[in-house]
Amino acid sequence: MIILGIDFGDKRMGLAVCDEKQTMAVSIRTEQVRGAKDAAEKAAKCAEERNAAKIVVGMPERADGYKGERCEKTEFFLSFLRELVSIPVETFDERFTTVEAHDLLYEAGKKGRSHVSIVDALSAQLILQGYLDQHKQ
Repeated sequence: MIILGIDFGDKRMGLAVCDEKQTMAVSIRTEQVRGAKDAAEKAAKCAEERNAAKIVVGMPERADGYKGERCEKTEFFLSFLRELVSIPVETFDERFTTVEAHDLLYEAGKKGRSHVSIVDALSAQLILQGYLDQHKQ
């Protein structure tokens, strides 16, 4: 079963998928988006193209567990997405995935501005891999 992982943002959305055995997540791309509705439409299209059976979206809770403005925006995105797809849509705690993605890119020799085009896709990969690792059978 293919799962689509999403790191939703106001301007960009990272996308990742896993292999059919659900052992490894791989980043696909970063999409430029114009708000929650546009992002939901692009995510639904990607899920259909990849024949995904489930979607996992990173939920950006704060370190103290408080659900702030980013969570509200993500919930708004989820409301559009759930209307567009007939497959299950789940959330996964994405605390610190963007920081981790930046750290990994820096360690790989990618500096500063070059992160922008790939950090969201790598964040989606980290979100999905975290989900897969937590749900191993």
